[in-house]
Amino acid sequence: MGSTEPALDFPAGTPNPVYRWALTHLLMNQDGYVAFLDDDDTWLPTYLQSMVSALEQNPDASVALCPMTDFRYGRTSIDGHPELGRCGQSAFLARVPMAQAVEYPHALPHRNCQEDFHFIKRLSEGGRWIRVPESLVLYDIARRDRVG
Repeated sequence: MGSTEPALDFPAGTPNPVYRWALTHLLMNQDGYVAFLDDDDTWLPTYLQSMVSALEQNPDASVALCPMTDFRYGRTSIDGHPELGRCGQSAFLARVPMAQAVEYPHALPHRNCQEDFHFIKRLSEGGRWIRVPESLVLYDIARRDRVG
């Protein structure tokens, strides 16, 4: 499926069509939550509990974001705000109805893997968002393991 959407950093395709398909076709509890975890990221053991708790304590929020410890480019953190370069695919938890109402964007060859940002931004614009302050995601964990 992913090969239908080539992009700058995914010449063989992206998982975006799978995300769109899942949000459209999977039967999901409308009181539940949606999260994606990239294959090179890792959630800390408290991720789900912390993110669900944040949304339960803020019933008017449609999405929770958290910082990520980033092992690319020498950065130490992505701080968890719905802005370009400040949020990531594996560091959000959204309420099912909102996630299903926002179509996951298509990859475009001129846009370097910004679909996750556009999805998260649209989720945050559709309702209030909440930020969990703790870094709960290790981003590009494989790079950490390669460089020590």
